[in-house]
Amino acid sequence: MQKKTYLCNTNRIAKINIMNALYFSKKAFLLFFVTVSLTRSIVLFGQTDIQQQKDSLLNLVANTEGKEKLMNYYSYARLYFREISDTVSLNNAINAYDKVLKEAEKQKDTEFQARVKADIIGCYYNMNMSNEIFEYAPKTMEFCKNIKEWEFYYYVYEKYVLHFFLTEQFSRGIAEVQKMYDEAKELNNTEGTIIAIYSFANAYNTQNKKEEAMKYMKEGIDLCNQTGYNKQTRLQFYYFYLQYLISLSQYDQFLRLYDEFETALYAYEKSKNNVGKTPFQNYRWTLKGLYYSEIKNNKLAELCCDSISSYSFFSSIPQLITMVDNIRLKIYENRGQFKEAADLIDKMIAADTEGDTFYVDMLKKKARMLANMGRAMESYKTFDEAYVKNDSLENAQRLKVLDELRTQYEVDKYIAEKEKARFSFYFSTGIGALLLMILIIWFFYSRKIQKKNEALVDKILAQEKEWAEIDKLRKVARENAGAAHEADEIFIRLEKLMQEQQPYTEADCNRKMLADAVGTNEKYLSDSIKNNTGLPVSEYIMKYRLKHANTLLLRPASEYTIDAVALDSGYGSRSRFHEHYRAYYGVTPNEFRKIIQAKNL
Repeated sequence: MQKKTYLCNTNRIAKINIMNALYFSKKAFLLFFVTVSLTRSIVLFGQTDIQQQKDSLLNLVANTEGKEKLMNYYSYARLYFREISDTVSLNNAINAYDKVLKEAEKQKDTEFQARVKADIIGCYYNMNMSNEIFEYAPKTMEFCKNIKEWEFYYYVYEKYVLHFFLTEQFSRGIAEVQKMYDEAKELNNTEGTIIAIYSFANAYNTQNKKEEAMKYMKEGIDLCNQTGYNKQTRLQFYYFYLQYLISLSQYDQFLRLYDEFETALYAYEKSKNNVGKTPFQNYRWTLKGLYYSEIKNNKLAELCCDSISSYSFFSSIPQLITMVDNIRLKIYENRGQFKEAADLIDKMIAADTEGDTFYVDMLKKKARMLANMGRAMESYKTFDEAYVKNDSLENAQRLKVLDELRTQYEVDKYIAEKEKARFSFYFSTGIGALLLMILIIWFFYSRKIQKKNEALVDKILAQEKEWAEIDKLRKVARENAGAAHEADEIFIRLEKLMQEQQPYTEADCNRKMLADAVGTNEKYLSDSIKNNTGLPVSEYIMKYRLKHANTLLLRPASEYTIDAVALDSGYGSRSRFHEHYRAYYGVTPNEFRKIIQAKNL
């Protein structure tokens, strides 16, 4: 009867529908995984006087012996664990755990030693101290493995692996996850297998490969249900997979799976004798808040935000604050309160702990709010700032991908050379094996290059869409310019000239030609372009030429050869056009055209 009542209460709201897409960037999705692990560290206590609890537990420690003394000591240390927010509170927690560890060593209780060592890793994890985790986690894992305390072993292993991804050591991180998975399979350890699957999903999420990540999430859900696994990781699988369904607007499938999530949450809380009171309740309110804000049921969305904010640990988790702010941002937008939305975005940017990708996302949202407020010039400048920043991030990521491919290629080549030397005695067999290996390396390397090029083409097309949006904003800006500054008036005239007369298609287009055409001198022209775009004149002209070239490359080769595209875009030679195009987009014009044709665009 208790379970039935619980499900009825939770589904009364949930059945209205449940949630919407949350906008993720390359490092933004990773913040959900960090929130999950931080949530593990929080348990609500009925008492409010923490110091009184500490004093009471120390008194019990002094008057008890054996296991009971250890349990009281451990509860004392956990109070410090839950207070961790800075270096001072971290040191207090570590000191408290050291006392417990000494008592456990004195009693020769290895299970308790493993528990305490794992909690100390949790302390470093909550403070995002990668160096300490890389130093102490392997030692703790070895200790737990030797005494076969697998629960604590995999608890530490998960955090150890995650910090490879947080520090962008993806290759090492994936290798460690594969090692964890293989080891768990060999030991037939269900918990280790489940945590390894979760870590695989985490690895793909940090690289913004959501489809692969969610494949592992679904696999994790199925394995938990098949084996009856009833721990926190099961709830995490559901939580992130449900968000993914929302991002695809698959609400019917979401509703069906959400019922399973409610059942899993009830089962977990019942096992802890804490139904309806665990920190995982914020999962429910988060999902509902996101959904209600999407369907514009703003009142219920606000109630969900208030429910999340009411948790005692809310202010100590920046990622949870960001989640609530995103929901409130959508509410403001639904209501047409664009000024309030822009102010909230400024607050979120000021408090940002997520990095450059989050910053770019927020700038784009702010540009949209400013446009809705009729502040076209501010909107254009904000969007352009986001575009320039995003362009630099994509270039950095492109170079990183190329470096990884180059490294992989060198490794493959080294392996091929070793194999050739090893089997040189068997001439015919060695030659066959070498040719086969070269063929395999060429095949996989070509596939990697092809995928990389396809991704770059998708980014080029996305850039073109953003250019189109900027053009619209520029047009509005020209119409609303009014008494704009002289430098902005020059830029408005220049933009009109570039879009209507396309002087950049002439090979001799330069700063002097453009200055004469808009009726100013070269210095004023350069200053105007720099102030409005952050670009020198030559790069400003180049971007227009490349944009023009892309429109021609979308046409069949029979209409425009590469030479014709180069000439029509203002390049005097094919080699110069090829050089600029590859340097800016990472692919050649011909590769771009081939991929577009393969996609049947």
